[in-house]
Amino acid sequence: VIVKLLSLLLTSTFSVALRASIADTHRDDPAALTGKLGLVSASAGAAYSVGMLLGGRLLSRSLRLPYLASASLLALLVPLVAGRANETHPAGARSPLALRPPGFGFLRLFRNGVALRSLASVSALHTTSMAMGDTWQVFARELRGWGVETCGLFGSL
Repeated sequence: VIVKLLSLLLTSTFSVALRASIADTHRDDPAALTGKLGLVSASAGAAYSVGMLLGGRLLSRSLRLPYLASASLLALLVPLVAGRANETHPAGARSPLALRPPGFGFLRLFRNGVALRSLASVSALHTTSMAMGDTWQVFARELRGWGVETCGLFGSL
């Protein structure tokens, strides 16, 4: 449980930092910015598919194996993030670090024109469906009698 909570914090923070770094680096080139953010999303989708496939195979061998593999991979993130995360915003343009209440600023995406509202909706629906991955595996196992390896294979496709 502790590893999962730490991973949520670390990966969420890194995801925001990665996108902010790309935005800072390509702020004057919208085509490059869009392309780089698209590659980030594509790599996340590919990693999710590989994770589902490997998770199902590991789980078919032992209940603890996927958690051990997940914790090991997450442990690799710490030196990668700590060693490679550089500030990309000029010193004079940085906002001071401050604790803020949980933000709902992302809701502005849904009020900012048809194109952005559509893209934000697709992203929100996609993320919601990914978050339900564990639930559909339980349903597949219970309703169809699938084993964990079959569920992992199906989820990776």
